[in-house]
Amino acid sequence: MKLESHLQQGKVRYYLNNNFSLSIVENSHYRWLNFGQTTQSIMLKRKPFVLTLPHQYFMMLPLLFIMPKRVVEFGLGGGNLLRFLSHISPNSVIESIEQSNEVIECFHQYFNPDNHPYLIHQQPAKRWLLNHSTSAINWLIYDIFSSQKNDGEWPLIDSIIRQSNEHSWITLNISNHSNIKINEVLQQLNKIKRTRSLIYFQVPYYKNIIVHLHPSDAHEIENKHIPSRYLNRARKLWLHRSLDR
Repeated sequence: MKLESHLQQGKVRYYLNNNFSLSIVENSHYRWLNFGQTTQSIMLKRKPFVLTLPHQYFMMLPLLFIMPKRVVEFGLGGGNLLRFLSHISPNSVIESIEQSNEVIECFHQYFNPDNHPYLIHQQPAKRWLLNHSTSAINWLIYDIFSSQKNDGEWPLIDSIIRQSNEHSWITLNISNHSNIKINEVLQQLNKIKRTRSLIYFQVPYYKNIIVHLHPSDAHEIENKHIPSRYLNRARKLWLHRSLDR
């Protein structure tokens, strides 16, 4: 059965309508988290570490090149990348920065079936950046969901890039923007990318642009970490990257 069919047959497990609408729905195969009318994260219940959404395959592509010792992800959601990276790289230190206590509680109750002791910090990303050094982080991931992007998004992305080690990888999931706004963001990124190269992917049929800023000497695919089941797909996706504008 196609994923779209599954998403039409779910039972609501949790609903919160406070500062934002958050719901958790499931059927016999999947459990998913919605912000408003948007499905943010989907977990395959029998294999919680498996990636399920198309944009996540684009986000994992740095694993073709690096074996990260430390990863910091801004934005938890349903924790797909957190479970995936922890599964394939158990020796890596992987941290998630999430502002919403409700999202963190939902993650532990509904999206952490193995009760794994994940490193999750409840605080705004901006505050975390002010109080922590990023010099030893190999990979920074920006994946903060917002149904309506606001002016606070760009200063945060700017801070992540400027404070990072210039040899680290940075991955940005930019969504819900018009083409004009996306072009503006890409132009801004080009101005502050420092010694990095910029590539991006427009996810087919989705409102996601995945941007990777990587060290300029990262040219040869080494397949450091991607499991064999994902490898061929990852190599093909990398070939379709768009370069700096």
